[in-house]
Amino acid sequence: MKALQLFRTRGYDAVTVAEIAAGVGVSRRSFFRYFPTKEDLVFDWLTEQGEFVVRILRERPSTETAWKAMSATFLQLASYHDANAALTRLRTRLIFDTPSLSARYHQEHARWEEAFVSTLLLRRQASAREVFELRVQVASAITAFVAAIRGWAAAAAGGSLRPWVAAAFTAVSRTR
Repeated sequence: MKALQLFRTRGYDAVTVAEIAAGVGVSRRSFFRYFPTKEDLVFDWLTEQGEFVVRILRERPSTETAWKAMSATFLQLASYHDANAALTRLRTRLIFDTPSLSARYHQEHARWEEAFVSTLLLRRQASAREVFELRVQVASAITAFVAAIRGWAAAAAGGSLRPWVAAAFTAVSRTR
C-alpha cells in the first residue's frame, strides 16, 4: 500500500525501486525476490483476481449459461473489491492514469480471457462456432467489468462497486 501511495502522489515513473524498498524496510534485492519488476508490484493483484474468478467459475452450476456464470462471478469479485474499496480505487486510478501501465492491464485481461474460456469449456462440449461465441461472451464480460470498475473508481461519490458491475452486465445484455 505504501508503494501505491508513493505512485499516486509522485507518479509511477518518478518512484524508484530503491525508494519503495526503503519505504517498507527491505533491500532492493529482497524487493526483486518478491516482484521481478516494479510493474509486477502493481499487477500482482490482477493475477490473484484472475485465480479467484477461475475458482468461482468452477463452482458455478454446469447448467448455467456462460454469460450468467460470468455475470454472477464478476458480481462476487465486485463484493471482494467493495471490502477493499480504498485499495482497489487507488490501484485502478493508478493504472488508468499511467499510460505505461495501461498496456500491461490489457495484457493481463488477455490472460484472463484464456483462463476463463478454458475453465468454462471444462463444463461443456463445444463446436468451433460455440468456442468462438464463448470467447466473445467472456471478452464482453471482462470489458463490462473493466468499464464498471473504471467508472466506479473515477466517481467522487464512493459507494459500492457491485451496482456498477450489475449495471454494466445489464447494459451488455440489452444489446443482444
